[in-house]
Amino acid sequence: MRRQASVCIGLFLWFFSVTSAFAQPGRILHSEGPSRIAVVAATPAERLTLQRGTSVVWSATGLRFAPWGHDAPLRLNEAGLTGLAFTGWSGGDGCCWVAHVFARAATGVVHAGTFNLGRVPLAERRLQQPGDTVIRVPDAVFDAWDGSLLGRSISPAVPLRWDGHRLIPDDTAMRLTPAQALGSHACGVSTLAGPAGRFASPEAAVAALRAATWARRGVVGESVSARSEAARLVACLVYGGQARAGRDLLRAAWPSNDRAGLLATERQLVARLACSGFGDTLRAVNRSDAPFLGGRCARNGRDFSLLRD
Repeated sequence: MRRQASVCIGLFLWFFSVTSAFAQPGRILHSEGPSRIAVVAATPAERLTLQRGTSVVWSATGLRFAPWGHDAPLRLNEAGLTGLAFTGWSGGDGCCWVAHVFARAATGVVHAGTFNLGRVPLAERRLQQPGDTVIRVPDAVFDAWDGSLLGRSISPAVPLRWDGHRLIPDDTAMRLTPAQALGSHACGVSTLAGPAGRFASPEAAVAALRAATWARRGVVGESVSARSEAARLVACLVYGGQARAGRDLLRAAWPSNDRAGLLATERQLVARLACSGFGDTLRAVNRSDAPFLGGRCARNGRDFSLLRD
């Protein structure tokens, strides 16, 4: 009996110590009413927590948690809902920056979504354009396109909307014409588009790509390779619901004497898109027979990370 009592007391003390550790305020990043967003010690990393009173209602493990510097507060919808974002480093083999977004809802601060930002430095990322009410996040599956861990990201930005509980991909906003897909904030700017920074049509993009340098690997100090820029524009069209227009652009722009390179790029697009966390949305906004969207995810497969030589 005495031994059983000792075991029970030990388990109680262990449980109390664990729950107390979660209830501790730790390094507080934001406090609002009964809600606190805090970093508490964990092993081997840290834990970002949303605490309400003495209860932890949400948590995530990571490293280097900090408020998102240049995008706070965020505007989550046109009705005036605002939000806060905090970044962390995921660590491990898939080490990437992660954004944790919280909404300041009527019921208090709530977790609105966690989004992988990839390896691109945070200084080069924005979640929201000034004056906008749309949150846009990259699809980190398009990191390191140029064949190295620090290679170029060709990811379009995915628009999100508040559904009353969380931020989800806005499939309505993603249904665009080809010209809109290439000219939107989601596609970003192109060094090949001249002062405008964006192409007015797929035909204009094809003309610029044909006139560009098609070196296999970009050289420091030179403009971006047409090979990776062509793939980036295809991604913009796929994320705008225009996958077929993307395939047409790629085939029209690609040098006719490099069919092997064209087919390899098409296979890599299929492989990357198969591993996208937005796959269901991409299939919904494109036609059922759309190219590039029928693959199976294999991150260790040859086509996922074709090296440029």
